[in-house]
Amino acid sequence: MLFVEVVRKKFVRKAEKEALKTTVFIADPLPLPIAKGIAGPGLLAETIVKRWCEHQPLHRQEGIFARDGLELARFCYRVAHHACRARGAAHSGNED
Repeated sequence: MLFVEVVRKKFVRKAEKEALKTTVFIADPLPLPIAKGIAGPGLLAETIVKRWCEHQPLHRQEGIFARDGLELARFCYRVAHHACRARGAAHSGNED
């Protein structure tokens, strides 16, 4: 099983540091390329490059990631790649 710890820094204003009542500010979480998805930009970039530039099929990528402890179905890759393609097309104004 793979666990990822997300660290979000907490901040306190220097002027309030010694006061009895302080306000704690927590940094916003990093935005993910796909809303409510688990894949970050690094994983998406790696799978897209392997699929389209290095011509590595999804079933081989699935096996490689499974050996590293990350078990994702090919369907997850397809959905993620489709979402990235749609998002890229929306930004470039080139939807087809």
